[in-house]
Amino acid sequence: MGFLMHLDPMFRAEFENLIRLQMLDRLEDLAGPVDLFDEVPLYSRFSQISFLDDLSPVESNRLLIRAAAWHLSNIISSKQVGNVAVVDSFCMLSILDWEDFGEGGLVTPAFWFTDLHSRVLAQLRLEPPISTQSAFVADSLDRDPSFEIYEDMRNVENDPLFVKRVYVQKIH
Repeated sequence: MGFLMHLDPMFRAEFENLIRLQMLDRLEDLAGPVDLFDEVPLYSRFSQISFLDDLSPVESNRLLIRAAAWHLSNIISSKQVGNVAVVDSFCMLSILDWEDFGEGGLVTPAFWFTDLHSRVLAQLRLEPPISTQSAFVADSLDRDPSFEIYEDMRNVENDPLFVKRVYVQKIH
């Protein structure tokens, strides 16, 4: 649980502002009723994360994943405290946009919400982590055992192991 207590102090204010700007701090709105699921990104425009511009893409991706995991822990903590609005919801991270990751592209962490009773949970295929993308996520989180990592792999033309999403669940 080490790094979660302290989001990188150099960028903490920027990430907290980003969370407010994206309205990810409004847990009652995020965890409200959904038809199947919602997937709300940590950022929606590159200009929102321009404070990372001086870093390498690897370091930027690492910080984006860590910030999202930090906020996921806040969401889960709110649920544990008894915030009625999030009691019946399920939340995890989905990390998208792996297509250009190898060439220095940025990933997009998103908060994946559904109702605990939704049929989408039963249909969701979470595969064990075997890809370099999942390893990168695990390393970004210091292989913290309070997180479980899964992936959604798709067979696509010219790439039999295309990773569509890496999922991160906070376990209690």
